[in-house]
Formats: sequence, structure tokens, C-alpha cells
Amino acid sequence: MASTPPAIVKFDDYVTDFRQFMDEVVLKRNWSSLQLLTNSMGGAIGTFYLMNHPDIFASAVLVSPMYQIKTTPYSLNVATTITGAAVALGAGQKASLDRKGYEPFPPFGRNEVTHSLARFNMAAAFCSADPDLVIGRPTHRWVHETLRATRTLRAEGVKLHIPTLILQAGQDKIVEVAAQDQLCSAAADCKGVRYSGAFHELMMESDPVRDDVLKCVVDFFRSHSKAGGGGEIETMWDVCPPCEGGACTQETSGGFPLLKVLTP
Repeated sequence: MASTPPAIVKFDDYVTDFRQFMDEVVLKRNWSSLQLLTNSMGGAIGTFYLMNHPDIFASAVLVSPMYQIKTTPYSLNVATTITGAAVALGAGQKASLDRKGYEPFPPFGRNEVTHSLARFNMAAAFCSADPDLVIGRPTHRWVHETLRATRTLRAEGVKLHIPTLILQAGQDKIVEVAAQDQLCSAAADCKGVRYSGAFHELMMESDPVRDDVLKCVVDFFRSHSKAGGGGEIETMWDVCPPCEGGACTQETSGGFPLLKVLTP
């Protein structure tokens, strides 16, 4: 399956594109209330926007937000140094770190994003039908820009002011869950829900996880709509389905409320 490597000069290119979309499309209409739902890298882009435009959205749900990519087997500092040197030497578009064996769609048994075979096959079918949908292996420049940008995000979490719900994959092999905890604990009004056995793509996960995720999203938005329909929530039990048989634990992690959901 053909694929095209992600090509950017600066990570801010993504943020600029989103800001232009908001200005020229979304904000041209008179909405009673706007809510932001993001996934993965969209979480990083959306969070930059939220920090700089705190009065646009009533609330945000960030699903598996990319606040730090995994750089295994390298440490974060080593990965930043390697990719920075590669960019400086003109090798920015070369495959980065240990990902030269990157497979856009490996066999299901080796995939790292979902436990749902049906949704895995659905995504693969879409990309087979339209190869332009396939994103190629990360390049040195993309990795370096991403590491730099997300480091800034983590350091500036205090600038995130609106009510925010972060949905986390407990077995995420793409991004660091600890970085999500770090940013959420610094934000003004952030809560988390972690699905212990889930992979990165929570909205493509197996039915029990996906159904719970979608209900959390809808309930959280309803409770924070500027158009009415709910007040401030007090605990995560108010926005997520009740857990049966001791399947949930509620705790405080790094200063923010975190609901852990046990999943198969």
C-alpha cells in the first residue's frame, strides 16, 4: 500500500491551518455553542488553539491527545538530539529513528491501535480504496517538530482554561499517557478517564470501550453547553456510565480527577 510521509516545516503549520478553518468556515456562522472533539495529533493542534483562543469553545474532549509521542528505544532527549541533527544535516525527510520498518496496516495481530478486528478491517478497506488517505512513516523533521511542539504544550498546560475531558488509552503504544496526566494536572478544569486495557484509537476500539467513550463525550458536552442543558459536573460518575462489579476506581492523579475503567 503506497503512503506519503507527513511533510511539514513547522508544527505550527497544523495550528495555522486549523485557525484558518475556524476563521473562514466555522466562525462565519452564528453558533449557540461550540464544543471541540479531537483525536491523537488533533489533540495537540486543538490544545494550542484552545490556549490562544479560550473564549471560542464551551468545552473540549481530547481523545488520546498527542502530548508526547513514544520514542522507544530512545529517551526523549536523545530522540530530540538525533532528529534535530538529521534536520540540520539535510536529512529531514528521511525515515526517523527505528521506524524504517513502519507498516501503515500490519496484520491485525501486530497492530497497536485497536482490539476491534471489524474496525481495523474497515479502516484498511478505506485506505485500500483511496491510498491518499495513508500517512507514511514519520520523518526526522516531523518527529523533531512534534517533540519540540509537545514539549511547549506540556510546559504551558496552565494556559488551558476551559472545561476539558481527556480520554486515555491505558495500553497506548503511540503516545505517552504520563504526558496527558502532566498537562491535565496543570490545566484549570481538566478531568481524565483511563481505559486500562485499551489501545490508542479509543473511538475505533471494541464495542464496550467505544460505547463508553462516545457516551462520555456526549454527556460531557451536554453538561457544558452554553445553550443550556446542564451545569458544572462534580465527579466523573456524572458523565460516564455507572461501573458495575467494581469495574471502576476513582482517584486523584497529579491533582486532577481520574476515573480508571477496567477493560478486557
